[in-house]
Amino acid sequence: TSPLPTVYGHVVRNAGGDGRLAMLRALIDAAGLRDVLDGPDAHTLFAPTDDAFAGLPPTFAPRSDEENRAILLNHVVAGVVNVSALDAGATLATLGGANLTVTRGDVDGVPYVAVGNARVDDDAMLAAANGAVYMAAAVITDARPSVFALLAADTAPPPPAFGTLVALVRALGGDDELETAAELTVFAPTDAAFDGVVLPQAVEAQRAILLNHIVMRRLSLADLAAAAAPDNTGTLDALGGAALRVVVDEAAGYYAVGNAEAL
Repeated sequence: TSPLPTVYGHVVRNAGGDGRLAMLRALIDAAGLRDVLDGPDAHTLFAPTDDAFAGLPPTFAPRSDEENRAILLNHVVAGVVNVSALDAGATLATLGGANLTVTRGDVDGVPYVAVGNARVDDDAMLAAANGAVYMAAAVITDARPSVFALLAADTAPPPPAFGTLVALVRALGGDDELETAAELTVFAPTDAAFDGVVLPQAVEAQRAILLNHIVMRRLSLADLAAAAAPDNTGTLDALGGAALRVVVDEAAGYYAVGNAEAL
């Protein structure tokens, strides 16, 4: 039998074979990381596919080789990370200094695993002579889970259940958008919020409703308070085109967006 390829060797194979890692190989070469992934020390690479790079917002490209190197190092963990180590809530220290949070869930009966903001294929770990490779559906730009991973996460104690919302997002094909968008806030209805609500049958109408729960900015409670000023007459522009009125009573800990209280 032929020896296993190195971590870098797997990147080369997938760059020249089905082309899934062509962009990653080019960036690794330009950033001078081949020696790290081809050397004797064991490493695990969470490898963004070409589709993952294509999904990046314009603000992430182009970048210098030095900046790309810093981003790529946050996809590399020292040692071999086996599937059994990808437990919900675990953290993985990268060569770039980030501590990536692992999330797990089950969406429509399909197990879900994410590292940082990127979903990974833990069913197809590629064993290497000096480590392991997992295909990643997004470029890791944040050590924290993506919005979709948070909604679908299987953690304890359980958060408010978002099963209905997750199913709706997947049915409308929005899960990739919620995983790859760089900056957004979702005002996420819980399963209890959907009780008694009759959604329109038309897919586009459902999508419009969903988009009006999304603002393309990362919003803190302080941001909501600022948006409400003056006199609770401020609004936020939703992705679906709605102007969502923001009402805030900071003393009472009350925050509402549109017709829904934000908890």
